[in-house]
Amino acid sequence: MDLIEACKSKDAEKALGLIMNNDTNLSIVDDCRRTALIYACENKMTEVALELIKMGYANIKQVNDCGFTALVRACRNKMTEVAFELIKMGYVNPEQVYDCGWTALFVACQYGMSEFALELIKTGHSDPSQVDEDGVTVFMCACSSKMTEVVLELIKTRHATLDLVDYDNDETALIWACENDMKEVALELIKAGYDNSEH
Repeated sequence: MDLIEACKSKDAEKALGLIMNNDTNLSIVDDCRRTALIYACENKMTEVALELIKMGYANIKQVNDCGFTALVRACRNKMTEVAFELIKMGYVNPEQVYDCGWTALFVACQYGMSEFALELIKTGHSDPSQVDEDGVTVFMCACSSKMTEVVLELIKTRHATLDLVDYDNDETALIWACENDMKEVALELIKAGYDNSEH
């Protein structure tokens, strides 16, 4: 458990030393169902997280007591290099849907990770049509984060649930674009037929 404790306490030097020790169990899980990798991602310990991934024994698919994996934690902390490495290694399923209806693409859009979000969309490693338990779509998240390039890519995919209205405010994709001063996006939505003029 020394490695987990080092990652919990943000002691990168100690954690890296333990990772290099052949006797250290890199995949151990604590009572909160968290691994050293999950703690490293929660605490923005990029070097430690990358080293754990590289070693290949870090229990990368582990889901913690909140229902999230290391990939989601990396996205929440905008650890772009770590997120890309997790996908590249092929150990995680970026399309996995978590308890609240979130996916890696959802979280990437929510926290403004444009480069990673675009990669997920363009490579097909995502479901642009996913809607969370509150009725929020990936498109709405990307609009809130003013990720113009990502939003335009979502429109292009034609699978981004652009015709849905959010539950709380009865607002369409077009309204979300207008409220976030995304003129180019609004024009593309109208051109694509998503004007929802009745709203």
